[in-house]
Amino acid sequence: MASAAELRSIIGADLEFLASEQADMFLTVCVEMVANAFDHGGGIGGFRVRHDHARGLLTVEIDDFSSAPPRVVSGDPARLRGRGMAIVDGLTEWGVRPSGDGKTVWAVMSCVCRSSTRCAAITG
Repeated sequence: MASAAELRSIIGADLEFLASEQADMFLTVCVEMVANAFDHGGGIGGFRVRHDHARGLLTVEIDDFSSAPPRVVSGDPARLRGRGMAIVDGLTEWGVRPSGDGKTVWAVMSCVCRSSTRCAAITG
């Protein structure tokens, strides 16, 4: 990914079935997790987004090249960086599993679709 704006554009185009505030939250989670993979995980080895319409869930999985788990850091709200996983923790259920040469960090959040026709077409 070249930038957070590019990531938002790529993923956001596929989230039109969500209310805008849900899409914004999910995009924020994706951007924070990608930034964390670059900053602390040696880059991205894989990136997957899934939507389970039947269960009302959105999932993002990001593979990186470090075995070190992400840390949720709380602290000074005036800091410009370093709170990404705290944001992810506040908006989703998340976890980590070993994967290849590093790990996969995943996050799941519930969603409600605005349009079941559009939603069903994207499920998978």
